Amino acid sequence: AISAAKEIEIKPGLCYFGIIHGNFIFGDLLEAILTKKMLQAARVDISTLSLSQDNVDSLRTLIEKNYIKELNLIVSAYFYAHERNVLIKYLHKELDINNKFQLAVIRTHTKIMTVDLGNIKLVIHGSANLRSSANIEQIMIQDSPEIFNFVTEMNNRVLSKYQTINKEKSNKLWQTVQNEKKEPQN
Repeated sequence: AISAAKEIEIKPGLCYFGIIHGNFIFGDLLEAILTKKMLQAARVDISTLSLSQDNVDSLRTLIEKNYIKELNLIVSAYFYAHERNVLIKYLHKELDINNKFQLAVIRTHTKIMTVDLGNIKLVIHGSANLRSSANIEQIMIQDSPEIFNFVTEMNNRVLSKYQTINKEKSNKLWQTVQNEKKEPQN
């Protein structure tokens, strides 16, 4: 991932396509791009069938070191069903930092990562999950505001309906409590 990131020039209109070896860990590419290029992402959305604990640890590092301001992770219901007692609990514990993380669970097989770098709207997609799979995979990396906006709008709809972390704004919470406890007026 580090050698691949070194070859990627982050500039408007970038477009790369590659066939990758089965030992390539797709999730490591995000960390390599952000840390080696010293970039900060306003928002990162990742939709994947599955991921590993190493992927969670990498994402935590990116959040803690301020490479990612907001992270949204959409995982498959299949993954959730098999990992709800171990890895799902772990990723909630490790990634729910300062209200910067959201997790949604849906029936998905997509492998799409969007990275908002301001003037670059990076879209990374292909056959690879975040973890390695021992299979030959394909990957496409491109700056595409059109695809980025399409995927982000779709993700926003998914996140609003299937989020697993209930994030209440303090003023909404207060209004809820205030309305429930409101005394009858004379």
